Amino acid sequence: MAQQTGSKLFKPEQSTPALIAVQSAKESDNTVAAIYENIKSTDHISASSTTCTVNESSVEEKELDTESAHQYDTHMLQTFDTLQSAMQAVSDYEENTISNFVVLEKKKNFGNEACPVNSAFKIHWYGPVVNNISIVDFTGVPYTIVGRKVLNCHLGKDLATSQKSRYAEKQAITQTEDHHFVRHRQLYQCTKKMDCAAKIYIYHFLTFPDFQIKKNSEWHRKNASKKLKNCVQKENAKGVHSYVVLFPKISDHSNHPITGEAANLREKIDPRVQKKITELYRAGIRKKSELRRLIEHFVNNEIFLGLDVPEGSRRRFFPTRKDISNVIGRSKHLGHGSVLDQSMLVQLVDKWKMDPSCSIFCRPHSSEESKEEIHFLFLYQAEWQKKLLVRYGNQITLLDATYRTTKYALPLYFLCVRANVGYAVVAAFVTQHERTNSIWRH
Repeated sequence: MAQQTGSKLFKPEQSTPALIAVQSAKESDNTVAAIYENIKSTDHISASSTTCTVNESSVEEKELDTESAHQYDTHMLQTFDTLQSAMQAVSDYEENTISNFVVLEKKKNFGNEACPVNSAFKIHWYGPVVNNISIVDFTGVPYTIVGRKVLNCHLGKDLATSQKSRYAEKQAITQTEDHHFVRHRQLYQCTKKMDCAAKIYIYHFLTFPDFQIKKNSEWHRKNASKKLKNCVQKENAKGVHSYVVLFPKISDHSNHPITGEAANLREKIDPRVQKKITELYRAGIRKKSELRRLIEHFVNNEIFLGLDVPEGSRRRFFPTRKDISNVIGRSKHLGHGSVLDQSMLVQLVDKWKMDPSCSIFCRPHSSEESKEEIHFLFLYQAEWQKKLLVRYGNQITLLDATYRTTKYALPLYFLCVRANVGYAVVAAFVTQHERTNSIWRH
Protein backbone atom coordinates (compact mmCIF):
# COMPACT_ATOMS: atom_id res chain seq x y z
CA MET A 1 0.00 0.00 0.00
CA ALA A 2 1.29 3.44 -0.92
CA GLN A 3 2.59 5.58 1.92
CA GLN A 4 1.08 9.02 2.11
CA THR A 5 2.45 12.00 3.96
CA GLY A 6 1.14 15.49 4.17
CA SER A 7 -1.17 17.73 6.06
CA LYS A 8 -4.39 15.83 5.19
CA LEU A 9 -5.51 12.70 3.38
CA PHE A 10 -8.42 12.30 0.98
CA LYS A 11 -11.49 9.94 1.27
CA PRO A 12 -10.86 7.37 -0.54
CA GLU A 13 -34.23 -16.11 -43.96
CA GLN A 14 -30.88 -17.93 -43.80
CA SER A 15 -28.45 -15.40 -42.72
CA THR A 16 -25.64 -14.63 -45.11
CA PRO A 17 -22.02 -14.50 -43.89
CA ALA A 18 -22.05 -10.72 -44.36
CA LEU A 19 -24.79 -10.39 -41.80
CA ILE A 20 -22.99 -12.83 -39.50
CA ALA A 21 -19.85 -10.72 -39.66
CA VAL A 22 -21.66 -7.54 -38.62
CA GLN A 23 -24.47 -8.89 -36.44
CA SER A 24 -25.64 -6.88 -33.46
CA ALA A 25 -24.23 -7.63 -30.04
CA LYS A 26 -27.29 -9.17 -28.41
CA GLU A 27 -27.07 -10.58 -24.94
CA SER A 28 -29.51 -13.16 -23.64
CA ASP A 29 -32.79 -12.02 -22.12
CA ASN A 30 -31.68 -13.50 -18.82
CA THR A 31 -28.95 -10.85 -18.49
CA VAL A 32 -31.35 -7.94 -18.87
CA ALA A 33 -33.97 -9.65 -16.71
CA ALA A 34 -31.39 -10.17 -13.97
CA ILE A 35 -30.50 -6.48 -14.00
CA TYR A 36 -34.13 -5.39 -13.62
CA GLU A 37 -34.75 -8.03 -10.93
CA ASN A 38 -31.81 -6.66 -8.97
CA ILE A 39 -33.22 -3.15 -9.26
CA LYS A 40 -36.66 -4.21 -8.05
CA SER A 41 -35.24 -6.08 -5.06
CA THR A 42 -33.10 -3.21 -3.79
CA ASP A 43 -34.60 0.02 -5.08
CA HIS A 44 -37.52 1.01 -2.84
CA ILE A 45 -37.09 4.79 -2.89
CA SER A 46 -40.29 6.51 -3.94
CA ALA A 47 -40.56 9.86 -5.62
CA SER A 48 -42.02 11.48 -2.53
CA SER A 49 -39.21 10.25 -0.24
CA THR A 50 -36.59 11.46 -2.73
CA THR A 51 -38.15 14.89 -2.80
CA CYS A 52 -38.24 14.92 0.96
CA THR A 53 -34.56 13.98 1.16
CA VAL A 54 -33.58 16.78 -1.22
CA ASN A 55 -35.56 19.31 0.79
CA GLU A 56 -34.00 18.19 4.06
CA SER A 57 -30.47 18.25 2.68
CA SER A 58 -30.81 21.70 1.10
CA VAL A 59 -30.10 23.35 4.47
CA GLU A 60 -26.98 21.22 5.02
CA GLU A 61 -25.63 21.99 1.54
CA LYS A 62 -24.30 25.43 2.41
CA GLU A 63 -22.67 24.10 5.59
CA LEU A 64 -20.88 21.35 3.64
CA ASP A 65 -19.71 23.84 1.03
CA THR A 66 -18.30 26.08 3.77
CA GLU A 67 -16.50 23.19 5.48
CA SER A 68 -15.06 22.03 2.15
CA ALA A 69 -13.83 25.53 1.37
CA HIS A 70 -11.98 25.73 4.72
CA GLN A 71 -10.55 22.21 4.35
CA TYR A 72 -9.01 22.80 0.93
CA ASP A 73 -8.13 26.50 1.29
CA THR A 74 -4.47 25.67 1.82
CA HIS A 75 -1.74 24.12 -0.28
CA MET A 76 -1.32 20.41 0.37
CA LEU A 77 1.70 18.19 -0.29
CA GLN A 78 1.40 14.41 -0.51
CA THR A 79 3.98 11.74 -1.32
CA PHE A 80 3.15 8.44 -3.05
CA ASP A 81 5.10 5.32 -3.96
CA THR A 82 3.39 4.72 -7.32
CA LEU A 83 2.05 6.88 -10.13
CA GLN A 84 -1.30 5.09 -9.95
CA SER A 85 -1.84 6.11 -6.32
CA ALA A 86 -0.83 9.69 -7.13
CA MET A 87 -3.32 9.95 -9.99
CA GLN A 88 -6.02 8.41 -7.79
CA ALA A 89 -5.39 11.18 -5.26
CA VAL A 90 -5.81 13.75 -8.03
CA SER A 91 -9.13 12.12 -8.99
CA ASP A 92 -10.28 12.22 -5.35
CA TYR A 93 -9.31 15.88 -5.13
CA GLU A 94 -11.36 16.68 -8.24
CA GLU A 95 -14.36 14.85 -6.81
CA ASN A 96 -14.16 16.52 -3.40
CA THR A 97 -13.61 20.04 -4.76
CA ILE A 98 -16.02 19.77 -7.75
CA SER A 99 -13.22 20.63 -10.17
CA ASN A 100 -11.68 19.27 -13.36
CA PHE A 101 -8.03 19.41 -14.37
CA VAL A 102 -6.41 18.75 -17.76
CA VAL A 103 -2.78 18.18 -18.74
CA LEU A 104 -0.86 21.40 -19.36
CA GLU A 105 2.71 20.07 -19.36
CA LYS A 106 4.35 16.64 -19.19
CA LYS A 107 8.04 15.80 -19.43
CA LYS A 108 9.16 12.90 -21.60
CA ASN A 109 10.41 10.61 -18.83
CA PHE A 110 7.63 11.31 -16.34
CA GLY A 111 6.24 8.02 -14.99
CA ASN A 112 8.87 5.92 -16.80
CA GLU A 113 10.51 4.03 -13.97
CA ALA A 114 12.55 1.93 -16.44
CA CYS A 115 14.31 5.01 -17.79
CA PRO A 116 18.08 4.67 -17.17
CA VAL A 117 19.92 7.42 -15.30
CA ASN A 118 22.73 8.94 -17.38
CA SER A 119 25.91 10.46 -16.06
CA ALA A 120 24.73 14.02 -16.80
CA PHE A 121 21.85 13.92 -14.32
CA LYS A 122 21.60 16.63 -11.70
CA ILE A 123 21.58 15.78 -8.01
CA HIS A 124 19.24 17.70 -5.70
CA TRP A 125 19.15 17.89 -1.93
CA TYR A 126 16.08 20.08 -1.52
CA GLY A 127 13.52 21.91 -3.66
CA PRO A 128 12.28 22.77 -6.20
CA VAL A 129 10.18 25.69 -5.02
CA VAL A 130 6.68 26.20 -6.47
CA ASN A 131 4.38 29.00 -5.29
CA ASN A 132 6.85 29.77 -2.46
CA ILE A 133 6.55 26.16 -1.26
CA SER A 134 9.48 23.76 -1.23
CA ILE A 135 8.39 20.45 -2.75
CA VAL A 136 11.07 18.57 -0.80
CA ASP A 137 12.79 19.79 2.37
CA PHE A 138 16.34 18.79 3.22
CA THR A 139 16.45 15.27 4.67
CA GLY A 140 20.03 14.35 3.77
CA VAL A 141 18.90 11.99 0.99
CA PRO A 142 19.99 12.95 -2.56
CA TYR A 143 17.58 12.64 -5.43
CA THR A 144 17.11 13.52 -9.09
CA ILE A 145 14.01 14.81 -10.85
CA VAL A 146 12.94 12.24 -13.45
CA GLY A 147 10.06 14.32 -14.79
CA ARG A 148 7.22 16.67 -14.00
CA LYS A 149 3.55 16.83 -14.92
CA VAL A 150 1.43 19.96 -14.54
CA LEU A 151 -2.36 19.85 -14.54
CA ASN A 152 -4.29 23.03 -15.15
CA CYS A 153 -7.93 23.80 -14.40
CA HIS A 154 -9.98 23.06 -17.52
CA LEU A 155 -11.17 26.67 -17.40
CA GLY A 156 -7.61 28.00 -17.46
CA LYS A 157 -5.83 30.07 -20.08
CA ASP A 158 -6.86 29.54 -23.71
CA LEU A 159 -3.76 28.24 -25.51
CA ALA A 160 -5.41 27.87 -28.93
CA THR A 161 -6.42 31.45 -29.70
CA SER A 162 -4.37 31.66 -32.92
CA GLN A 163 -5.70 28.32 -34.12
CA LYS A 164 -9.28 29.39 -33.46
CA SER A 165 -8.78 32.71 -35.25
CA ARG A 166 -7.38 30.93 -38.32
CA TYR A 167 -10.34 28.55 -38.32
CA ALA A 168 -12.79 31.46 -38.03
CA GLU A 169 -11.15 33.21 -41.00
CA LYS A 170 -11.31 30.00 -43.05
CA GLN A 171 -14.99 29.52 -42.23
CA ALA A 172 -15.78 33.12 -43.12
CA ILE A 173 -14.20 32.63 -46.56
CA THR A 174 -16.01 29.32 -47.06
CA GLN A 175 -19.37 30.88 -46.23
CA THR A 176 -19.03 33.22 -49.20
CA GLU A 177 -18.65 30.32 -51.66
CA ASP A 178 -21.56 28.86 -53.65
CA HIS A 179 -23.35 25.70 -52.55
CA HIS A 180 -22.02 25.76 -49.02
CA PHE A 181 -24.61 24.08 -46.79
CA VAL A 182 -22.57 22.57 -43.94
CA ARG A 183 -24.41 22.50 -40.62
CA HIS A 184 -22.63 23.76 -37.51
CA ARG A 185 -23.45 23.87 -33.85
CA GLN A 186 -24.66 27.18 -32.52
CA LEU A 187 -22.00 28.47 -30.14
CA TYR A 188 -23.05 31.11 -27.65
CA GLN A 189 -19.45 31.85 -26.62
CA CYS A 190 -16.17 31.54 -28.50
CA THR A 191 -14.45 29.65 -25.67
CA LYS A 192 -15.13 28.21 -22.24
CA LYS A 193 -11.75 29.32 -20.88
CA MET A 194 -11.78 31.74 -17.93
CA ASP A 195 -8.03 32.26 -17.29
CA CYS A 196 -8.22 30.24 -14.07
CA ALA A 197 -4.80 29.94 -12.43
CA ALA A 198 -5.32 26.78 -10.36
CA LYS A 199 -2.67 24.11 -11.08
CA ILE A 200 -1.62 20.72 -9.72
CA TYR A 201 2.09 19.87 -9.80
CA ILE A 202 3.23 16.23 -9.83
CA TYR A 203 6.97 15.53 -9.50
CA HIS A 204 8.60 12.18 -10.21
CA PHE A 205 11.69 11.70 -8.03
CA LEU A 206 14.38 9.02 -7.91
CA THR A 207 15.93 9.01 -4.44
CA PHE A 208 19.14 7.30 -3.29
CA PRO A 209 18.80 6.55 0.44
CA ASP A 210 22.15 4.69 0.55
CA PHE A 211 23.97 8.02 0.11
CA GLN A 212 22.26 9.93 2.90
CA ILE A 213 24.34 12.51 4.74
CA LYS A 214 23.84 13.63 8.31
CA LYS A 215 25.24 17.15 8.10
CA ASN A 216 24.00 19.80 5.67
CA SER A 217 27.27 21.30 4.52
CA GLU A 218 28.70 22.03 1.10
CA TRP A 219 31.59 19.61 1.57
CA HIS A 220 29.33 16.73 2.61
CA ARG A 221 26.97 17.36 -0.31
CA LYS A 222 29.80 17.50 -2.90
CA ASN A 223 31.46 14.39 -1.51
CA ALA A 224 28.21 12.37 -1.50
CA SER A 225 27.33 13.62 -4.99
CA LYS A 226 30.70 12.49 -6.35
CA LYS A 227 30.32 9.02 -4.86
CA LEU A 228 26.76 8.76 -6.19
CA LYS A 229 27.77 9.67 -9.77
CA ASN A 230 30.60 7.13 -9.71
CA CYS A 231 28.17 4.41 -8.59
CA VAL A 232 25.66 5.43 -11.25
CA GLN A 233 28.32 5.06 -13.96
CA LYS A 234 29.12 1.59 -12.62
CA GLU A 235 25.37 0.85 -12.35
CA ASN A 236 25.72 0.06 -8.65
CA ALA A 237 23.38 2.77 -7.34
CA LYS A 238 19.93 1.64 -6.20
CA GLY A 239 17.21 4.24 -6.46
CA VAL A 240 13.66 4.44 -5.13
CA HIS A 241 10.93 6.07 -7.20
CA SER A 242 8.41 8.37 -5.54
CA TYR A 243 5.82 10.94 -6.59
CA VAL A 244 5.08 14.22 -4.82
CA VAL A 245 1.84 16.08 -5.56
CA LEU A 246 1.24 19.74 -4.74
CA PHE A 247 -2.48 20.55 -4.67
CA PRO A 248 -3.70 24.14 -5.06
CA LYS A 249 -5.85 26.09 -2.68
CA ILE A 250 -9.53 26.19 -3.47
CA SER A 251 -9.23 29.99 -3.62
CA ASP A 252 -6.71 29.66 -6.50
CA HIS A 253 -9.68 29.07 -8.80
CA SER A 254 -10.74 32.38 -10.31
CA ASN A 255 -13.34 33.82 -12.71
CA HIS A 256 -15.73 30.86 -12.35
CA PRO A 257 -17.94 29.38 -9.61
CA ILE A 258 -16.48 26.57 -7.50
CA THR A 259 -19.63 25.58 -5.62
CA GLY A 260 -23.32 25.24 -6.37
CA GLU A 261 -25.21 24.00 -9.41
CA ALA A 262 -23.13 26.04 -11.88
CA ALA A 263 -19.99 24.19 -10.76
CA ASN A 264 -21.75 20.81 -10.70
CA LEU A 265 -22.76 21.08 -14.36
CA ARG A 266 -19.14 21.60 -15.45
CA GLU A 267 -17.88 18.32 -14.01
CA LYS A 268 -16.69 15.42 -16.13
CA ILE A 269 -18.34 12.01 -15.85
CA ASP A 270 -16.87 9.63 -13.29
CA PRO A 271 -14.96 6.71 -14.91
CA ARG A 272 -17.00 4.21 -12.89
CA VAL A 273 -20.23 5.68 -14.27
CA GLN A 274 -18.85 5.59 -17.82
CA LYS A 275 -17.94 1.91 -17.41
CA LYS A 276 -21.41 1.11 -16.07
CA ILE A 277 -23.12 2.87 -18.99
CA THR A 278 -21.07 0.79 -21.44
CA GLU A 279 -21.92 -2.44 -19.60
CA LEU A 280 -25.65 -1.68 -19.57
CA TYR A 281 -25.66 -0.76 -23.25
CA ARG A 282 -23.87 -3.96 -24.21
CA ALA A 283 -26.36 -5.89 -22.09
CA GLY A 284 -29.15 -4.73 -24.41
CA ILE A 285 -30.54 -1.64 -22.69
CA ARG A 286 -31.04 1.13 -25.24
CA LYS A 287 -33.54 3.65 -23.84
CA LYS A 288 -31.89 6.70 -22.32
CA SER A 289 -34.54 6.96 -19.60
CA GLU A 290 -33.87 3.38 -18.46
CA LEU A 291 -30.13 3.93 -18.57
CA ARG A 292 -30.45 7.03 -16.40
CA ARG A 293 -32.60 5.18 -13.87
CA LEU A 294 -30.16 2.28 -13.67
CA ILE A 295 -27.20 4.64 -13.36
CA GLU A 296 -28.93 6.44 -10.50
CA HIS A 297 -29.48 3.09 -8.78
CA PHE A 298 -25.81 2.21 -9.35
CA VAL A 299 -24.62 5.47 -7.80
CA ASN A 300 -26.94 5.25 -4.79
CA ASN A 301 -26.47 1.55 -3.99
CA GLU A 302 -22.93 0.75 -5.11
CA ILE A 303 -20.68 3.81 -5.28
CA PHE A 304 -22.18 5.56 -2.24
CA LEU A 305 -23.54 2.57 -0.35
CA GLY A 306 -23.76 3.62 3.30
CA LEU A 307 -22.49 7.13 2.47
CA ASP A 308 -24.11 10.49 1.78
CA VAL A 309 -25.37 10.54 -1.81
CA PRO A 310 -24.33 13.69 -3.74
CA GLU A 311 -26.95 16.08 -5.02
CA GLY A 312 -28.71 15.26 -8.28
CA SER A 313 -27.22 18.22 -10.17
CA ARG A 314 -23.71 16.75 -10.01
CA ARG A 315 -22.95 15.77 -13.58
CA ARG A 316 -20.08 13.55 -12.45
CA PHE A 317 -22.49 10.95 -11.05
CA PHE A 318 -25.79 11.84 -12.77
CA PRO A 319 -24.99 12.40 -16.47
CA THR A 320 -27.43 13.96 -18.89
CA ARG A 321 -28.97 12.20 -21.90
CA LYS A 322 -26.39 13.82 -24.14
CA ASP A 323 -23.56 12.60 -21.92
CA ILE A 324 -24.92 9.05 -22.08
CA SER A 325 -25.15 9.24 -25.87
CA ASN A 326 -21.53 10.43 -26.07
CA VAL A 327 -20.28 7.60 -23.85
CA ILE A 328 -22.17 5.02 -25.92
CA GLY A 329 -20.82 6.50 -29.16
CA ARG A 330 -17.21 6.33 -27.93
CA SER A 331 -17.59 2.75 -26.71
CA LYS A 332 -19.09 1.63 -30.03
CA HIS A 333 -16.19 3.06 -32.01
CA LEU A 334 -13.56 1.36 -29.81
CA GLY A 335 -14.00 -1.86 -31.79
CA HIS A 336 -13.10 -0.31 -35.14
CA GLY A 337 -9.51 -1.53 -35.02
CA SER A 338 -9.97 -4.70 -33.01
CA VAL A 339 -7.18 -7.09 -34.03
CA LEU A 340 -8.78 -10.10 -32.36
CA ASP A 341 -12.16 -9.73 -34.09
CA GLN A 342 -10.47 -9.14 -37.44
CA SER A 343 -8.40 -12.31 -37.11
CA MET A 344 -11.55 -14.30 -36.29
CA LEU A 345 -13.28 -12.82 -39.34
CA VAL A 346 -10.34 -13.80 -41.56
CA GLN A 347 -10.67 -17.37 -40.32
CA LEU A 348 -14.39 -17.35 -41.14
CA VAL A 349 -13.68 -15.94 -44.60
CA ASP A 350 -11.23 -18.77 -45.31
CA LYS A 351 -13.97 -21.22 -44.32
CA TRP A 352 -16.62 -19.50 -46.46
CA LYS A 353 -14.32 -19.42 -49.51
CA MET A 354 -14.48 -23.21 -49.63
CA ASP A 355 -17.83 -22.68 -51.40
CA PRO A 356 -16.75 -21.62 -54.94
CA SER A 357 -20.19 -20.18 -55.77
CA CYS A 358 -19.74 -17.29 -53.34
CA SER A 359 -17.64 -14.19 -53.98
CA ILE A 360 -15.97 -12.93 -50.79
CA PHE A 361 -13.32 -10.26 -50.26
CA CYS A 362 -11.83 -9.28 -46.90
CA ARG A 363 -9.14 -6.65 -46.30
CA PRO A 364 -8.18 -6.24 -42.60
CA HIS A 365 -7.24 -2.88 -41.18
CA SER A 366 -3.56 -2.08 -40.91
CA SER A 367 -1.92 1.06 -39.53
CA GLU A 368 1.83 0.45 -39.63
CA GLU A 369 3.89 3.61 -39.24
CA SER A 370 6.22 2.77 -42.13
CA LYS A 371 3.38 2.13 -44.59
CA GLU A 372 0.19 3.84 -45.71
CA GLU A 373 -2.86 3.07 -43.59
CA ILE A 374 -5.07 0.34 -45.05
CA HIS A 375 -8.80 0.62 -44.27
CA PHE A 376 -10.99 -2.36 -43.41
CA LEU A 377 -13.25 -3.64 -46.21
CA PHE A 378 -15.51 -6.73 -46.38
CA LEU A 379 -17.66 -7.73 -49.40
CA TYR A 380 -20.00 -10.69 -49.93
CA GLN A 381 -22.11 -11.88 -52.87
CA ALA A 382 -23.77 -15.31 -53.22
CA GLU A 383 -24.52 -17.16 -56.46
CA TRP A 384 -28.22 -16.33 -56.42
CA GLN A 385 -27.41 -12.68 -55.82
CA LYS A 386 -25.17 -12.65 -58.92
CA LYS A 387 -28.03 -14.00 -61.05
CA LEU A 388 -30.45 -11.33 -59.79
CA LEU A 389 -27.90 -8.58 -60.44
CA VAL A 390 -27.32 -9.75 -64.02
CA ARG A 391 -31.06 -10.05 -64.70
CA TYR A 392 -32.39 -6.87 -63.06
CA GLY A 393 -29.32 -4.69 -62.56
CA ASN A 394 -29.48 -3.14 -66.03
CA GLN A 395 -32.66 -1.25 -65.08
CA ILE A 396 -31.99 0.34 -61.69
CA THR A 397 -29.51 -0.35 -58.90
CA LEU A 398 -29.82 1.12 -55.41
CA LEU A 399 -27.34 1.50 -52.56
CA ASP A 400 -28.87 1.30 -49.09
CA ALA A 401 -26.82 2.32 -46.04
CA THR A 402 -27.62 0.90 -42.60
CA TYR A 403 -26.61 2.70 -39.41
CA ARG A 404 -26.64 2.01 -35.66
CA THR A 405 -27.56 -1.66 -36.01
CA THR A 406 -24.16 -3.33 -35.76
CA LYS A 407 -21.93 -4.11 -32.82
CA TYR A 408 -19.01 -1.99 -34.01
CA ALA A 409 -20.95 0.89 -35.58
CA LEU A 410 -19.30 0.21 -38.92
CA PRO A 411 -21.15 1.40 -42.07
CA LEU A 412 -23.04 -1.53 -43.65
CA TYR A 413 -24.17 -1.11 -47.27
CA PHE A 414 -26.65 -3.20 -49.29
CA LEU A 415 -26.69 -3.22 -53.10
CA CYS A 416 -30.35 -3.66 -54.16
CA VAL A 417 -32.27 -4.15 -57.40
CA ARG A 418 -35.97 -4.03 -58.26
CA ALA A 419 -37.07 -7.63 -59.05
CA ASN A 420 -40.45 -8.92 -60.21
CA VAL A 421 -41.66 -9.41 -56.60
CA GLY A 422 -40.03 -6.38 -54.96
CA TYR A 423 -36.57 -5.22 -53.96
CA ALA A 424 -33.80 -7.74 -53.33
CA VAL A 425 -30.29 -7.45 -51.87
CA VAL A 426 -27.74 -8.58 -54.48
CA ALA A 427 -24.53 -7.73 -52.54
CA ALA A 428 -23.36 -6.38 -49.18
CA PHE A 429 -20.18 -4.74 -47.97
CA VAL A 430 -18.78 -3.21 -44.79
CA THR A 431 -16.28 -0.34 -44.68
CA GLN A 432 -14.31 1.24 -41.88
CA HIS A 433 -15.16 4.84 -42.79
CA GLU A 434 -17.75 6.58 -44.95
CA ARG A 435 -15.13 7.76 -47.42
CA THR A 436 -14.41 6.95 -51.05
CA ASN A 437 -10.86 5.76 -50.40
CA SER A 438 -12.20 3.15 -47.98
CA ILE A 439 -13.51 1.07 -50.90
CA TRP A 440 -10.50 1.47 -53.15
CA ARG A 441 -8.50 -1.68 -53.77
CA HIS A 442 -4.85 -1.14 -52.84
